[in-house]
Amino acid sequence: MTVQGKSIILYDWDDIEKEICNVMGITEKHFRDYHEVVGGDYKDLWHVALDLVIPDNLVNDSIVYLHPFEYKPTIDYSEGNVLMNHVKEHGEWIIPFIEAYQKVILELNGNSDNGVVVEFSW
Repeated sequence: MTVQGKSIILYDWDDIEKEICNVMGITEKHFRDYHEVVGGDYKDLWHVALDLVIPDNLVNDSIVYLHPFEYKPTIDYSEGNVLMNHVKEHGEWIIPFIEAYQKVILELNGNSDNGVVVEFSW
């Protein structure tokens, strides 16, 4: 038989989330309670990740592909940069998350602008 298998590196979202926190200089607790760092109303980076990069159909034990520069459309379908629409929708407080997310995904993939395969389990 001439068919050969290929292998992929599968990352766990919890490890990516920890590294995002490390890059941002926050504790893991503050990923869900980011308002304690930046002040103001309740701010949760998990929900920002769900809005920006994590597929809508996520279920336990999902395996998904995450790309460092591809983002889900915002509620505002006006012309312009999708990422900037997210910043307008959520506020500038999400910018450090976006920068940390891009840095972590790029580093996991050897600074290639390809994405990575990630498992979500809870």
